[in-house]
Amino acid sequence: MADKSQVVMDVLIVRADTFQADVIDLSHRNPVVVDFWAPWCQPCRMLAPILEKLAKEYAGRLVIAKLNTEENLELAAALGISAIPTLMAFSKGKLVDYRVGVLSEDSLRQWFDSLLPDESEKLVARGKALGQADPARAEQLFRHALEISPRNQEAMLALAELALKQGRFEEVDQLLNQLSDLGAPGSKVENLRAQLLLMKEAAGGGNRSALEAAVRQSPRDHDAKLRLAKLLAAEKQYREAIDLSLDIISHDRGEYKEKAREFVVQLFHLLGMEHPLTHEYQRKLTTVLF
Repeated sequence: MADKSQVVMDVLIVRADTFQADVIDLSHRNPVVVDFWAPWCQPCRMLAPILEKLAKEYAGRLVIAKLNTEENLELAAALGISAIPTLMAFSKGKLVDYRVGVLSEDSLRQWFDSLLPDESEKLVARGKALGQADPARAEQLFRHALEISPRNQEAMLALAELALKQGRFEEVDQLLNQLSDLGAPGSKVENLRAQLLLMKEAAGGGNRSALEAAVRQSPRDHDAKLRLAKLLAAEKQYREAIDLSLDIISHDRGEYKEKAREFVVQLFHLLGMEHPLTHEYQRKLTTVLF
């Protein structure tokens, strides 16, 4: 929460200047329901004690917040608030649902329960929290999540990322195919697929020390230099990998110039077109090509 955050009767009071921290950022940990209200609004006053009661009941699982629309007119307008009370639910940084008007306590409780993560989502969150500290335990949690919910895309993505780091390429390929079949967001799947291709190529490219020695001995050994670039990229040393590739493009007039160009473009897609390295090296690539 923001340093200026205020809590009254277990309800978080938010303003335009704290909305990012108190709602968007906080919703990555727990769902946040924001009550848009105004002091003159009688239905808002009817809803307030119900929300205060539920805020205490759902503490630690779901956050209930209030925003005074009279004091935050621009934010309310930006969010499309046209009637109050309006309740907006945020989860993982995004607006996921909303309600307008006064709801009964039972209706609110039913709605709040639907916003809470299910057991499989909790397992995925626990696995991600472990990070690299205990990958074996993280994998168990991801697999357990898939046993509960076989179509859980977050669990599949997390398991694919873990398997990729451990060099289990065939399993990664299977998981990515399943994700594509389920209609998972293309950018995430394609990014992992690009990493998979890169690591496969690097795995068959030879030993790093031997490749570095070969390049030192023969600076125009473009085959060794390109294989070294791919190995460096697999180790996420992208700048070094691109620099080697550009050197090949600058000095080769045959097949390795095109291979190196294709590889640099592949790295741009892997990094993303908004990545600083992509911006920096797109210009350099154009220069060495033309």
